[in-house]
Amino acid sequence: MFAYVVLYCAPFPLGFIPFARLEEAYSWPWHALVAWAGSNLFHLAQPVRQTYTGSTDATYNYVLLVCMLAIAVLAAAVWSIFDRRSVGYPTLARWLRLYIRFWLASVMIYYGLLKVFVTQFPAPSLWKYTEPYGAASPMGLLWMFMSSSPAYTIFTGSIECAAGLLLLWPRTAVAGALLAAVALANIVALNFSYDVPVKLYSFHLLLAAFIVLGPNLKAVTDFLLRAQPAHIDEDIPPVSRPAQRRALVAAQVLVAMVFVVSSLQEVLAERAMQAQKPALYGVWKVEDFSVNGKPLAARPVGGSRWKRAIIDGFYGKAVIQIETLVGNPRRGLASVDPKTHKIVLYGYGRDTPKEELSYAFQRSAPNDIVIWGKYEGQTIRAKLHLLGPGAFPLNARGFHWVNEYPYNL
Repeated sequence: MFAYVVLYCAPFPLGFIPFARLEEAYSWPWHALVAWAGSNLFHLAQPVRQTYTGSTDATYNYVLLVCMLAIAVLAAAVWSIFDRRSVGYPTLARWLRLYIRFWLASVMIYYGLLKVFVTQFPAPSLWKYTEPYGAASPMGLLWMFMSSSPAYTIFTGSIECAAGLLLLWPRTAVAGALLAAVALANIVALNFSYDVPVKLYSFHLLLAAFIVLGPNLKAVTDFLLRAQPAHIDEDIPPVSRPAQRRALVAAQVLVAMVFVVSSLQEVLAERAMQAQKPALYGVWKVEDFSVNGKPLAARPVGGSRWKRAIIDGFYGKAVIQIETLVGNPRRGLASVDPKTHKIVLYGYGRDTPKEELSYAFQRSAPNDIVIWGKYEGQTIRAKLHLLGPGAFPLNARGFHWVNEYPYNL
């Protein structure tokens, strides 16, 4: 187990060293090994490469896991051959649990701060408000649930942060591991139930929490289930000299500060990127629409009449979704220039502009605009009205202490 845990958690904590890029140096041999194993051992049709899509359940991750298990088994066999007399390694086990404890703490603090600052589950994308429930994926439904309640997101993040901070100190490590296990059990259940592609990663985190709890699992069970007094082993590596103890305490304080500060910087940078909204941000209802000078009625007689135009932001970029009366929404990257009043629509993965539209504000109504230009080979003109947050019950309902009837739409 020692070899597998080290291989899986590595290169932690080298990633916290700024400008060193040690994670890349550690990763490239694995990329080569996984590519070779995928082609020669598993005979996969496509080359196995790591792609940063947010999924840790990709083919690459499963092949990597098998490679790590194979190397760990080989390392354990060689170790056993050369050291047949030893029946256990209690000191090494303590150092290993210390390593796992700090790795788990860093992850819990980081993801906890992502939730506390509402960056892992930010406000829902605007088109989610107009999308039918049946059109959402299980993961999309879970993300909508979490992002619709910042208070609940902050609550869950606070629990994760508390677990991470408690894990950093030997006297509170058992409480931190127990709290982390409860939080991670819920996360693993959600990931498996809603097909969130971080099942492998979250399962390993839950396993790490139980490894940290291992030496004190019986004491915790006796205390919680049998109401018996329990002695908690701080489970720290044996250090005999006072200077070594002071050095170990100082190292823990330094590591804790690095974890918190580094995670906070990354989360705040992410939050700043998400806070950038494009001009004309919002859900726009199309009130009048004409094609080639011919007005189209607001009824589903064809696929070209617009129903809504949704302008949202994605990490500093504008995303526009055009919805027609008969469905078939079209979404793509765009640029909205408030100085020239120009909207340029792009297709995903294309560098050249696809369509260019102009817009102007109505003098009598600041929430109304008129858009005109070429769209899908036709000359269009549309009058749009900006819908407020109260247009959707999910935003407008709010919190109520008194409810005479359940408001369950």
